[in-house]
Amino acid sequence: MSELILIVEDEKDVRHSIDEILTTSGYEVMQAENGKSAIDISNEYYPDLVISDIMMPGLDGYQLLEYFQKKQNMENIPFMFLSAKAHENDVRFGMNQGADDYLTKPFRAKELIKSVQTRLNKKKKWQKSFAKIQESFTHAVQHELRTPLVPVLGFSDLITDDFNNLTKNEIYDMVKTIKSGAVNLHSKIEKSILLSAIHSELNNIEDVKTLRQERTNPSKDTIIQLSNNIAKNYNRFCDVKFEMHDKGEVLKISEYYFTIIINELIENACKYSESGTPIIIKTQKAKEYYLIIFKNNGQGLTKKQIRSINVFQKFLNKDPFTPGSGLGLYMLKEIVKVFGGYLNIESEIGKSTEISVQIPIENETINNFN
Repeated sequence: MSELILIVEDEKDVRHSIDEILTTSGYEVMQAENGKSAIDISNEYYPDLVISDIMMPGLDGYQLLEYFQKKQNMENIPFMFLSAKAHENDVRFGMNQGADDYLTKPFRAKELIKSVQTRLNKKKKWQKSFAKIQESFTHAVQHELRTPLVPVLGFSDLITDDFNNLTKNEIYDMVKTIKSGAVNLHSKIEKSILLSAIHSELNNIEDVKTLRQERTNPSKDTIIQLSNNIAKNYNRFCDVKFEMHDKGEVLKISEYYFTIIINELIENACKYSESGTPIIIKTQKAKEYYLIIFKNNGQGLTKKQIRSINVFQKFLNKDPFTPGSGLGLYMLKEIVKVFGGYLNIESEIGKSTEISVQIPIENETINNFN
């Protein structure tokens, strides 16, 4: 089945000319004389690519592009502008608005076809990559959820089948392991749900615009409390050491996402380092950024593993019942990127791992007398 291309152009002759070029090249084509008509057609037929004029009565090309960007399931449809406005600033503005390409009138047939083919091929590659990610993510999550069930089911069967021959201490130890597996499973489920919700929010243009307006002013006591709460769950409370900077900086990030960052960093440090070894947490100001550093002594990561942090790759872990899928660090990368920050990992195999997050600081700070 050939790809469907929607032409949005108020000039009938131009519209028919584009239609003829694309039809001759084997594409299926639909026409709309204005933005409103384009929306009606798109909602019914879902085009593979949109070619739109900019200057049109009623809904112009920029407004039509904005509609597609906000419309669920349409935000990834390639969108090309075709306009007589050939000034460099107009082209730059169109591309900055999110258009995939910008062709100026008059145009050559070969130029149009080449641009259309390029955009459609790019879309196909994206769809294939996304399908692979979905498949890999599903496999990773299934593995993550099944693994904690091993001790739960295994020791439950053992207690049921051999109850009369087991001592109280043996049963107690097995129940503790069962509980640990259940808690771990609950954590995996909650993290998977959280990742899905975060992915949805961070890929919604309007949600991101709203998020980027939020600010937080975390005190050192807040960071210490968040870190200690997680460390206690791993019996690592005494291992955590703090070197805190607190000058009242206002950070360009929401309190909710800042909390997620701290929780994930301390959880990662606790999981992937030996009990009894120090976990160092530092905060400091680095020019226009607020720097958060978590350092632990553990197995470490290779450079290849660091480069390969994504949703479906696993990290080293000494405990077979708490494997790491990389969900936490992948999630952090996505969050930090949205707020204009950076995540960096430095690690040496068998020695230490240092994860640092840079979050932009608001120009003004508030006084903090704590």
